[in-house]
Amino acid sequence: MWEDQRGRIEFPHEKLTPKRIDELLEHLASEKRVADLADVEVWIAGARIHRDSPRVFEDGVEGFWLAAFSRMGAKATAEHCAPSLRDFPTNPELFDLLMAGARAARATSVAERITP
Repeated sequence: MWEDQRGRIEFPHEKLTPKRIDELLEHLASEKRVADLADVEVWIAGARIHRDSPRVFEDGVEGFWLAAFSRMGAKATAEHCAPSLRDFPTNPELFDLLMAGARAARATSVAERITP
């Protein structure tokens, strides 16, 4: 993910105003690092879960991702952001899809830690 790349976007060290978000997205677009996600519906789990993060920081990060997905053509709204999978609407298909993604991400993370 973009925020994990050193030297690119260090969310904790800068204020993510709408102007700064636009600058960051323009820079990413100039590097052809903005995907085409037309007709994709995006749900963001795991947002706003760190109790030590200031609210203004979390608002900025959420604003960045909503703007990024919007620029990519995806359908993403503040209602599609939640601290955990349990906080999403009770849609069994969506829940199963999200849980499968979480399991795959966890498995990838474990594999990366044990791969020499």
